[in-house]
Amino acid sequence: MSSVLGAHTPRRLRSTASPEALGASYSALAARHGPGFCSYADESEHVAAATLVKTGRGSIFEQANQDCVRETWKVGGGNLVVSKATMTTALGIVLNDHQPRWGLSEAEKSDFVTTLRRRLRNLCRVARQGLLRTPQAPWVKALKLGAVDSLPEREAGSHADATDEEASAEAVGGESKPVVEPGSSSAADYTFAFSRELMLPTRSLRGVGKPEPGLPPGNGPANAEVRALFQDGMSAVIPGFTHAKLKLLCREGAAKHAAPGSFFETEHHESRHKLSV
Repeated sequence: MSSVLGAHTPRRLRSTASPEALGASYSALAARHGPGFCSYADESEHVAAATLVKTGRGSIFEQANQDCVRETWKVGGGNLVVSKATMTTALGIVLNDHQPRWGLSEAEKSDFVTTLRRRLRNLCRVARQGLLRTPQAPWVKALKLGAVDSLPEREAGSHADATDEEASAEAVGGESKPVVEPGSSSAADYTFAFSRELMLPTRSLRGVGKPEPGLPPGNGPANAEVRALFQDGMSAVIPGFTHAKLKLLCREGAAKHAAPGSFFETEHHESRHKLSV
């Protein structure tokens, strides 16, 4: 393993799952659990923003969600990375199998594919991260997928967790940027917080420099910590700052500062420019 991690960044192995095999596997789960056969409570658009949900409805401990992880693992030959295109095609197969019984409208079919694709890919993302980083965690052991050293060496040694397609989705200005996860050497140099003034996540080099604002946060489960995203692709959770707290701040700001029609309004402390959302 050490020889793999030393000289260069290894090429990440892709999942061996074909859309047809994955679709057949998910179709069996849909027959057992219904259209919502994956209920994972994170529907973030990009897997780089996926968060671990361990409590409440849609948690990773729910039987249906654990079944989804195991089936993806089995069909993918021990790999949980599935591209957006493959997942979309697989879910189309599930629809074809069950549409006569479900009777979904065109809008409902589109929503099914989008919602389930996001849930499944985010679920597999956090499961894979757990296998690589915290294999002894109770929630990882509950998945019963095997030890982390059972992963192919190149897979376990790679820091590039996103597929080529995912990396492009995270690109800024047309240039592909690396996704830097919490615990990596780059993210470890920063302190992450949330600015009540800017209503944006911020990062600052430990002990030096002014806070640098990030991108507006997306939606997430109330008990999940908000993930800060930045234009260079860096991604990290803000410790202790949940989506429930974010919603409270938004409501307080709207009630206190906003003019009619504004979601949030304040003034920058240096430029004195008015900020309105």
